[in-house]
Amino acid sequence: SEGPYTVGMVDSLTGSLSAFGERNQRGKDLALETVNEVGIGGRDLEVLVEDSGSENQGGVSAAQKLVNQNGVPFLIGSVGSGVSLAIYESVVKGTDVVQLSQNSTGLGLTDFPGLLRMSPTGRTQSTALSNIISEDGYDEVAVTYVNNDYGQSLADAFVDAWDGSIAYNQSHDQDQQSYAGVVSEMNSSSADAWLFVTYQAEFATMVNEIYSSGYEAQLYGADSVSGDDVLENTPEGSMEGMKIVVPAAPAAQESYKQ
Repeated sequence: SEGPYTVGMVDSLTGSLSAFGERNQRGKDLALETVNEVGIGGRDLEVLVEDSGSENQGGVSAAQKLVNQNGVPFLIGSVGSGVSLAIYESVVKGTDVVQLSQNSTGLGLTDFPGLLRMSPTGRTQSTALSNIISEDGYDEVAVTYVNNDYGQSLADAFVDAWDGSIAYNQSHDQDQQSYAGVVSEMNSSSADAWLFVTYQAEFATMVNEIYSSGYEAQLYGADSVSGDDVLENTPEGSMEGMKIVVPAAPAAQESYKQ
């Protein structure tokens, strides 16, 4: 064959997970540069990227275009666990296409051996969070999580790993203008440690409401609350002392340094 060897990628270029999508595109560009210095049997590697909009249906539509129209044999995608599952069940399952998620951590993916992923399962994060909060001396925690496969599965895994008491454990919907009710109930729970398993935009709104209400607690978070969008849209000092867990390659690894 002539021309580039083409694979597909469904990424969150827009929507609630776009901060992860931007990082993924930078990683993809680094990888392509390295691979194409060597080539694949004398051919370049090309990655066709389609936007999921961070939504299930958008992800399915993007995957259908890449698989059915572009004929890619390998599909990178997607960011959100629910989106990855929707793509697998609607587009990839029963075909020869290989799907590999670049970000999804939801525990439900484990039930589908044909759906591969790079990130460790959310159980790893939840266990780490449980250990950190316990080591910090807390025996009671308030938990809120985004109402989807990712949030529910990580929260459930945390509850399984946690030996202390759960003073509050409730979901919240995405894209709400206010989460004042959530943070008020967490404050009323009597727990001094608060855990957030949600996305950057939702968490930034919560932080602003915690700060403006004068609530004080030790904050913890899953990897999905980490990013520039949170830092740029919250008051300075409003998250001082917060701890999050983020899966990463070994810090000494050359690709990580880049």
